[in-house]
Amino acid sequence: MAQKQWEPCPRCGSNRVQSRGTVFFALIGIVLIGISIWLLIIPPIGIAGIIFGALFLAIAPFTKSIVQCEDCKHSWKYPYKEKVIKKG
Repeated sequence: MAQKQWEPCPRCGSNRVQSRGTVFFALIGIVLIGISIWLLIIPPIGIAGIIFGALFLAIAPFTKSIVQCEDCKHSWKYPYKEKVIKKG
């Protein structure tokens, strides 16, 4: 995990957590756009891939502190804040 603080998975308690931050989403967007440019020989697939790649690049700056458990695949924002449900 890239953060200085360590946090286990809030769902399963696993120690195997992985940071999924800005660089991860930006690389997915760049790779998707690169592959989609070659797929422009089939226009609907190529254009859709470029649009999804651009969306990944657009959301990348907003995903700075997302962490994912490698065991149960649960994703959460670091640090984890438990949701409080009000009764009544």
